[in-house]
Amino acid sequence: MTYPREVREQQNRSDMMEWLYKVFDRDNAPLGKRNTFIGLADEYRLYLGKEEMDRICSLWHDEKTRSSAQAAIKARPPVISHDSSSD
Repeated sequence: MTYPREVREQQNRSDMMEWLYKVFDRDNAPLGKRNTFIGLADEYRLYLGKEEMDRICSLWHDEKTRSSAQAAIKARPPVISHDSSSD
């Protein structure tokens, strides 16, 4: 039986969140996060960001790594705001 794409995507999200719950040991997390799924995707994003940043930094001498990082930024430039009114 094949499922519509949306159903599969929702199941994927649910399965991934369940996995993240275990990875980040939410049964033993501090109060406010314990036994919840709140913020798991953000924690994982930050973790991946740090891990990827460390990897790129350690390989920056490699032209392929440097070119790949530069191409990724060029293809999807960050939105930068130096508006001081939000401080």
